[in-house]
Amino acid sequence: MAAALGIHLIGAGIGESIVIELPKGKIGVIDCYCSRLSATTSEERLDANPTLRFLDGHLQAKSLAFIALTHPHEDHGRGLSQILEQYENRIEQIWIFETYQDEYLRQFFRKLLESNQQLPIEKLLNDAHGTFRSELL
Repeated sequence: MAAALGIHLIGAGIGESIVIELPKGKIGVIDCYCSRLSATTSEERLDANPTLRFLDGHLQAKSLAFIALTHPHEDHGRGLSQILEQYENRIEQIWIFETYQDEYLRQFFRKLLESNQQLPIEKLLNDAHGTFRSELL
């Protein structure tokens, strides 16, 4: 008998997260989006992050087989830091897009952070400038 594979799309159209249920109870997360990054406690992160709520509430995930960031756009990476914090030392693998390992990209994000320019989404969400760039770095 074949093992079941579950694919859950969270936040379609606003920012996406894909949660994959792998055979033998393993769970993986591809990208993430949440509107509020200021959460610091476990309870605040669960309240702010729909992907974490799904992992904790629906799947009751104790660990993750992997977490993947496909590209550095806010609608796919905003909130990954919360997942990393919530599952600290309980993630088997972390995958990031290949170019992120390029020092030039990191320098680019550092320069953007130093620019004091607020991104349109930061204005919309009333975030301080550099909120997402800080998260990526």
